[in-house]
Amino acid sequence: IMVGTDRKKRRLTMDGAVTRLWAHEGLRLFSDRLESRKDQDWCIHTLNEIIKSRFPKDALCSGASLEQPLLYSRWLSRSYA
Repeated sequence: IMVGTDRKKRRLTMDGAVTRLWAHEGLRLFSDRLESRKDQDWCIHTLNEIIKSRFPKDALCSGASLEQPLLYSRWLSRSYA
């Protein structure tokens, strides 16, 4: 899994990809329901702190696992399976 813009792409380990997916799902579950930007920022910050304290350090991939925006899609493939 690649993370980043065209200028600075980084490859994630499997642990890093799972960490990023977990963070993405947490944001979709909680942050998407919050109306104010202040509450959304608090949710992102809290989720990142939980990940940093509970997940193994190598799963963070030097911060690439939590790099914003956290988007998951398969734009380069016609397969949705």
